[in-house]
Parts: sequence; C-alpha cells; structure tokens
Amino acid sequence: MDLETEEQHAKNVIDACEASNTVKHLVFSTLESVEEMNRELDLGLDDIEDSSGKKSALPQFDSKARAAAYARTKKLSCTYVLMPVYSESFFELMAPEVRVDEETGEKTHVIHIPMGKKKGVREEGSDEEEEETR
Repeated sequence: MDLETEEQHAKNVIDACEASNTVKHLVFSTLESVEEMNRELDLGLDDIEDSSGKKSALPQFDSKARAAAYARTKKLSCTYVLMPVYSESFFELMAPEVRVDEETGEKTHVIHIPMGKKKGVREEGSDEEEEETR
C-alpha cells in the first residue's frame, strides 16, 4: 500500500472513531515527523521521494505523523504509541548469520548491529574517504 493511501486509511479510522458513540478511547501507533526534525534540528538528512511525489527524509514516518496531527484536531480521547520498530521486527533484523570456516568446518554465529556511520570512520571495503573528526 502506498503511503498516501495508508495516511487516508488512518484518517478514515480517526473520523469513524470520532463519529462513533461507542469508541471511548483510541490507541494510535504513530511516528515522529522526520521532516520537521530535519528542518528544526538541521540534521542534514537527504530527501527521498515517495510514491505520491512528496519529498522527505523518511516518508513513512511523516505520513504517520500527519495522521497523528490530524487526530489531535478531533474531539477524541487518544493515546499515541511511538515505536519505530516493534520487537517482532527487531528480532527478524537481528537474526544471526551462520558462517562456516572452509578449512575447519567450524560454525560461527554473527549478529549484525546497525550502528550508523560516524565521520572520520571508513567502512570496511569502502573507497570513499571521510573527513577526519577532531
């Protein structure tokens, strides 16, 4: 599903909850607006274009943030859960890679942990040169 459709679905749910006489409280899973953080904190993140042509550093975050902002304009009791990675996804991302030493046949389990990239640190096998940090 494209992000524009997902955002519209969220707004439809919010409108339905507001119009309902039986929904007393909505728990809404959302994310922070990276577009706003990038602008306000000058993070220097490059924009990418989503399927509808909107540009943002992380469009999937921003579409959820816009839906949450829409919910805040309604007369609706709502709890906002901000969790960019659910534990189920986290463990899938952190699944160990099994490496077998060709000489000994010994198995090693390797877990890759995304750490980001620091200035002045070159990734192994990278040809690009980074400016040294002082």
